[in-house]
Formats: sequence, structure tokens, C-alpha cells
Amino acid sequence: MILQNIETNHSDNKARFVIENIEHAALAVQLTENFGNKDFASPEPNDEILYLAAHHDHGWESLDEDPPVNEEDGLPYNLIKTLFEFIIKTSKGSPDYNEKHSLFCGLISSMYAYGLYNGRYGLSDAINMDWIPEESRADVDSMLADELNRQNRLKKQLAHTSLGDDKLIFSAYKFLQFIDACALYFNMNPAGQRGKTWFRKVPKSIDEDVGILLSEVSPGHYCFTPYPFSREVLSLYFEGRYLERGASITATPISRQYINIGVN
Repeated sequence: MILQNIETNHSDNKARFVIENIEHAALAVQLTENFGNKDFASPEPNDEILYLAAHHDHGWESLDEDPPVNEEDGLPYNLIKTLFEFIIKTSKGSPDYNEKHSLFCGLISSMYAYGLYNGRYGLSDAINMDWIPEESRADVDSMLADELNRQNRLKKQLAHTSLGDDKLIFSAYKFLQFIDACALYFNMNPAGQRGKTWFRKVPKSIDEDVGILLSEVSPGHYCFTPYPFSREVLSLYFEGRYLERGASITATPISRQYINIGVN
């Protein structure tokens, strides 16, 4: 689950906006579908990238359906504050699921899972090994070793295909990091509290990357510099629930938050 950081983000000031990972992924899909223009190539291979956008956090699905509750506030645990015994299962679950779809999706999903614990292959300053409980370190080391073995196996299987090119593989990984981080920017804070953020090494093409600045120009309205989307004005949304302490997720109606993106 993703819980927006500001608790007073609804008119009754009692509820917290809670987003399932599948709802987070649905926003990532919208961003992917609209990415590309005369300056930015559409991500390739397009069908595989769209599948990854939709399923990059699939390992969380069963956990989101019945999330453990934090007794301190009566709400589901927020993302990495989830008990680690559950988090480590999601790290393996997503690549397992994506590999069933295709070798390429399994490879990129494995890189995504591995990167979350290792600074996203240099794309982030956050080296997530720092927050792992000492008692879980051996389990994490084993899981990461298994993912490296998976990556080596899948790369060998892809080596003599059009999807085995190292540049293509790492470009796809970088693109997945971008749309994941971009969707989280909108998910993690309510409109009016999102500010600015910088994305490193967003692929303009397989051979070229660029940094992108995302700014909230007014509550609910955003600009990207440089601008990577096909349409000059985008109206997107993501879903969640304004959940009160102790309330049932399934009994709480779905709400939407809207995003308006435009050229400077």
C-alpha cells in the first residue's frame, strides 16, 4: 500500500488517501502510453514496456488484498514500512510473475527488484540496503544473489535475439525507473504539496539520456522540462480510497485524484 504523506488531505481531516500498488501501476501505464514525441523516442520494445508498467509491482498484489495493519494508527503499513518479512516476498514475486509473460519482462523486473536495494543501478542516491533489519540481511543477500542468477540466465537466453542488446535492456530498465518514480511523485503527496523533483538519465533514445525536472506550477497542474510526452496537454488520474482508522478497504468507496500536465 501507498499512503499519501499528508494526513489532512481530505475535507473531513480524518482519512488518509491509500493507494494499492495496482492503482500506482495504472498511473505508470498512462504515463507510458503518452511518452514520446519529436525529441523523445517511444520506449522499446513497446508491448513489453507497457506490460512491465502494468505489472512491475505485481508481487504486492496479494498483500494489498489483505494488508497488515499498523496498530499505531489503524491503517495499512505504508510501502517500505511494511513488515520486512512481507516486503522480501514481493521482491521475488514480481520477477517471478513477469518472467511467466516473457524472458525480457522477467529480466527487467528482476533488475528493478535488485535495483531497489542498490541505489537503482546508480540512478538514485538512496542505497536501500541501509534500512534492512540486521536480522534480515542474510535473507536479502540470498534473494539478491538469486536475482543476479536469474538475470544472467535470462540474458543468455536472450543473447541471440533482438531483445538481447545490452543498450536496449538498460534503456528499458531506466525507462521503468522513470515512470515508477514519476507515478510515486504523484502518489506520495497530495496536490499542493508535491513541489519539484529531478529524474536522472531518462532515455531520449536507446543511445541518449537526459535529466528531466518535474514541477508543480499550481495545485494539480504540472510541467516537465524538457517535455517528453506526445500531447501538449495531458489529463491523467489515479485511484485510491480515503481510508479512516480501522475501516475496511473493500467497503470504502474508490476516489480519484486528477493530474493536469502541460508544456511550459
